[in-house]
Amino acid sequence: KFEKKRKREHFQFDMPKPNELKVVFADNPNKASVFPRKHTIIMDNSFQYLPEYVKKYVFYHECGHYLYKTEEFCDEFAQEKMLKDGYNKSQIEAAARVTLHNGHERHKNCINNLKKAKIK
Repeated sequence: KFEKKRKREHFQFDMPKPNELKVVFADNPNKASVFPRKHTIIMDNSFQYLPEYVKKYVFYHECGHYLYKTEEFCDEFAQEKMLKDGYNKSQIEAAARVTLHNGHERHKNCINNLKKAKIK
């Protein structure tokens, strides 16, 4: 069970099916970007060799932008999806720490979200 604080902010895009979404590694100063009309996520090359759970966190965060503008809502979306996929809380926290940095406000939010989350 994940305590949601978010409400949908984007209504012009529907979440694509997994086989419709393409992930590309390339130089990206934003770490990752999503292009909803093209169903493409571009992750920076630096993510290519990171653990799978970090890439999955970034992937789900970018998918969150199909529904939300707010970065924190996209973080929450990624955290919830990863819990549902069976990732443990320490992997999710580590992914947030790697993609942001330890002590970043959004990283602190991740820790608070995970403390409240209950795994069924």
